[in-house]
Amino acid sequence: MTFLDNASRGVGQAFGFHLKPIHVTRLQGQPDPHLFLNDLTRQGWRLIHLQRRDLVAQVFSVIYAAHAGRYHFTNDRRDEDRPLAIKPKRFVRKLRAWNDMRELEQRAIRGLDAIDLSYEGDLVDPVRRDKALARIVASLGLPPAPMSSSLRKSVRRPVWEMIANADEVRDAMVAAGFDPETGRRLNPEPDLAPQMFRR
Repeated sequence: MTFLDNASRGVGQAFGFHLKPIHVTRLQGQPDPHLFLNDLTRQGWRLIHLQRRDLVAQVFSVIYAAHAGRYHFTNDRRDEDRPLAIKPKRFVRKLRAWNDMRELEQRAIRGLDAIDLSYEGDLVDPVRRDKALARIVASLGLPPAPMSSSLRKSVRRPVWEMIANADEVRDAMVAAGFDPETGRRLNPEPDLAPQMFRR
């Protein structure tokens, strides 16, 4: 907590940072992310919970970024959205990890006062982004502020159009117990997530 206190001093009206459960368990050595987040809220920090509901798109985005060699795409780049062949086992392995992380994340945030946002519901277009920003600044007691960014989505076509061997990947997902539309487990196993992030 000392690092956050020091980092947030003298930065103006607000200070924010990106935090994942794995940062808490591995870097902070705190086995229970919920307790860590609860301590933050007691100290006056506000939680903004941003998630991507579509885990198929999430996993593909990570694989695509690794393939492209970068995670941030700007408007000045004219990258073509070319379909990518993906090893089905690799896709399923990453999907399993994201499901585990999502389950741990849900447990960590449960019962805490947080602004809940999703890429699909709040960031999909400029109008919704402006509304989401208005919610955030209002909750922080800040005046409205304009928002602009040169960043853009890495993939603009539907995910399944971007996977060259889509049928193979879908079949592997179903065989492993995942819904090919959402990427969620068909039969959730809630006890798996903590095991993944313990030392």
